[in-house]
Amino acid sequence: MNIGQVSQASGLPSKTIRFYEQLGLVVPARQLSNGYRSYSLDDVERLRFIQRARAVGFGLEECRELLALYSDPMRRNQGVAQLLSTYLQQLEQQLIALETMRSSIESMMEECIRETGDNSDLPPMGQLAGMPFRLVNS
Repeated sequence: MNIGQVSQASGLPSKTIRFYEQLGLVVPARQLSNGYRSYSLDDVERLRFIQRARAVGFGLEECRELLALYSDPMRRNQGVAQLLSTYLQQLEQQLIALETMRSSIESMMEECIRETGDNSDLPPMGQLAGMPFRLVNS
């Protein structure tokens, strides 16, 4: 298959496929006569695998690790479970950080409403500056 056919089969743009090739995530055969890429069904499946892994948030290096584990049946289940466990811990930390950010933003919004009496676009300067901020009437 050529890159256009693989793009259609995998749902990835040709540019992305070439980028993954540069990273060594997929390595198509080359035709001897003209040097053109020649993708196999295995290459398409690798690209789909990468696409699914990226869709759930895995980075490119994690995709590389997953592909290596996937191709080694002796390490597959244990290695993937360990990688998923690490990733899940990172997600939990991100969720905590996001909840903290959300709480801070909600607090700033409440301060704006309390100070202005409405939901105007006045920024919560005091909280952003880390100190009390009071508006002075001119």
